[in-house]
Amino acid sequence: MSLPRDLLAQVKRVARQFAEHSVSPRLTPGLNGLPLQDEIVRVAAAFVDLQQHRHEADYDMGRRFTRLEVLSIVSDAERAFVDWRAVRNSVQADTFVVGLLTFEKIRL
Repeated sequence: MSLPRDLLAQVKRVARQFAEHSVSPRLTPGLNGLPLQDEIVRVAAAFVDLQQHRHEADYDMGRRFTRLEVLSIVSDAERAFVDWRAVRNSVQADTFVVGLLTFEKIRL
């Protein structure tokens, strides 16, 4: 099952914001004025990168992945899961997930 295109674009936009330390004012109240945790930044960056790799694998018929590339991608995914476990019960993780799912509906 895949996400609708507009929701997928929203998810990517929010993940990129977290990965680049440029969170929208719509979401910053949920961060309580604290800087982003390194783990949440890495999770967001991995999310963006892994989605891009999945897109290439699914839609770019000329794209071939080497064994080393695949091992690196798998390692990135495994690291993201470790990082997520470290922050999943934090306010920042809650804000990240809320942003992924409802960003367009949040009003200031």
